[in-house]
Amino acid sequence: MFSPDRRKRLWIQLGAMIVGSLLYSIAIYLTSSIQIPSADNVQLRPGVVIPIICGALFGPIPGFVSGFAGSLFADQSLGWGWWPYWYLGNGLMGLFSGLFRPVSSDYTRLSTVFGVLVRAAIGITLGMAIASISERWITQSSWDDILWVNFLPAFLSDLVNAAILVPIILLFYGILRESTELDPA
Repeated sequence: MFSPDRRKRLWIQLGAMIVGSLLYSIAIYLTSSIQIPSADNVQLRPGVVIPIICGALFGPIPGFVSGFAGSLFADQSLGWGWWPYWYLGNGLMGLFSGLFRPVSSDYTRLSTVFGVLVRAAIGITLGMAIASISERWITQSSWDDILWVNFLPAFLSDLVNAAILVPIILLFYGILRESTELDPA
């Protein structure tokens, strides 16, 4: 049915989804108490790099699943309820990071890392917009609250965390991969 190479790739992607989801969930859990002032249930989440990295290294599906499932698991373990649009928004960060990947995956090149950041920024923008707008009909929030209390704090926090941490992680990964001939896929 599948060639041995395809089967190996599927197992690697499955492992990336499981490990990425667990790591993202743990990261959210550990930083859940770092609330952004005047934001409605929005935390500082340096862990957003996990679905972004999963998407960049393993593809859009592992990126999406790690963001979606990690957020879902964290919310359930913290007793925060069911917020499917926020899970979707977190999944989109990882999905877009894995879309339209260049043929070269040389993460020692700043242009490659910058490409991941651009795709992540698109995913963060769309994901947090969808999640924030959902508050209009779920919690009857005003448009003013949607923009200032939900979208901007979540968007800016995720974007700043990604802009700082993703290049560091990808550059280190690129150097490690180059020096050890490590290849995830």
